[in-house]
Amino acid sequence: MGIIAMIVSSARGDTPWLPVNLIAATLVRGLQAASLETLNQFQLPWFLLGAALHVAVSTVIGLLFVTILPTLPGPAWPWSLALGILLWLGALYAILPLANPVMFRLVDKPSFVVANIVYALVLGYTVTRFHKITNPPAHPLDIDVG
Repeated sequence: MGIIAMIVSSARGDTPWLPVNLIAATLVRGLQAASLETLNQFQLPWFLLGAALHVAVSTVIGLLFVTILPTLPGPAWPWSLALGILLWLGALYAILPLANPVMFRLVDKPSFVVANIVYALVLGYTVTRFHKITNPPAHPLDIDVG
């Protein structure tokens, strides 16, 4: 998603650093009031912080998908698509306005939804590549004591 955001940002006339700096603004609160010109600049600390935060959030979301999708009935991809849309709606309208108002204001919303859906579908595809592990429920009467 980060690479897609950097490409879209460049295509829109901003720098590829804008999306990473917007992510960094979640933790570097001074960036919330920064100008668009400042947010378009490359700053190594902002880049490292934004990239690290993006990887951390993506990893947590990936782990949630890997944990939840195998427990749902049927193929994983429809569920991953639905979860991707819910993830996008939650991030865009519930989390970003509170956690990072400048990102909420400046993020390219159409590319953000596409990136979230593609990410979710890739996760769904990845989950389908692995076999489900089923654990039968343990019942006290099923224990062999003999």
